[in-house]
Amino acid sequence: NALYKKATLKSIKLPTNLVSIGRSAFNSCTAFTTITIPSSVVLIDSMAFNACTALKRINIPASVQTISYGAFNSSGLTEIVLPNGVTTIGDYAFQNCASLSSVSIPSTVTHSGYCVFSFDNALRSINVSSMNPIYSSVDGVLYDKSQQRLLCFPGGKATDFIIPSTVSVIDTAAFEGIHNIQSVKIPSSVTKFSVEAFYWCPNLKAIDIPASVTSIGAYAFYNCSGLTSLIVHSSTPVDLSASDSVFKFVNTSYCSLYVPSGSKSAYQAAYQWIDFTNITELGNSITYNVTVPFGTKCCYIAGEMNNWTQQPMTKVDDTHYTITLQNVNVNQQYKYCSGPAWIYVEKAADGSELSNRSY
Repeated sequence: NALYKKATLKSIKLPTNLVSIGRSAFNSCTAFTTITIPSSVVLIDSMAFNACTALKRINIPASVQTISYGAFNSSGLTEIVLPNGVTTIGDYAFQNCASLSSVSIPSTVTHSGYCVFSFDNALRSINVSSMNPIYSSVDGVLYDKSQQRLLCFPGGKATDFIIPSTVSVIDTAAFEGIHNIQSVKIPSSVTKFSVEAFYWCPNLKAIDIPASVTSIGAYAFYNCSGLTSLIVHSSTPVDLSASDSVFKFVNTSYCSLYVPSGSKSAYQAAYQWIDFTNITELGNSITYNVTVPFGTKCCYIAGEMNNWTQQPMTKVDDTHYTITLQNVNVNQQYKYCSGPAWIYVEKAADGSELSNRSY
């Protein structure tokens, strides 16, 4: 806490024989903009630059091996390039960095802790050296080396995401604190939602949980306050007795829970599932297909079958999208949209909104 909350401190020169930057050394130095870390430093300790909101850039020398708990939490950093030599990234190291847009992880990192990049809603990519033996990245998303565990989805990457079929585990806090995400498509390869998997994703609208999922961790959907639809394909409710507050602050009176035919009574009696007021057994499925203008980047459907909430469709090719919805009937009306809001609703050539469709 040597310079804790020194609000007027803007820069400092450190001695060239320094081996560590101590715990909370510059914590909450909100005017701090410039520092040169000597090449003798091996440790950036806990909360060293926490809440240094004016610190936009920092050059971490190759001598640094450990970046500890919350070292740059809530800082103003816009980009992080970790050098070869860093082996450990501590819990919360770069959490809640509102301007952080990209991170590069070298081959030497063998431990990345809990919630390292959570609540980073400007983060578009996490890129890992192909030589790293523990971690990997695909299109800016962080996985383990085998890509069986999805470790972290960057908060500013996209509003919709399709999880690859290599993934079996959505890891702890993988989507934590992402305010942009609205839809995640989960493949049947996934068997586990870890603790806090979708913690505090307030704009997540719908989740379709395949029957392959047998484990859902505590706080998995904590404060997913925008959820309107939860579709579960397992006839036997996942046992949540050891998982605290899975749906805490989800509006279970408003969010519809869809379950397989014949399983409603089981869900009505199951711990935490019982909290959902509107439990409906899945009925008929309908596949919706639409032809769109060439170059259309995305397509959504919204109608009576999903509470008029824009739901992303699957791209077939450059001019066709499709989606199969459960528990719908041919009389329900709907519209297509080219984006996840009503401003993108389909319109006639004269700009007027088209009438509702029916199947």
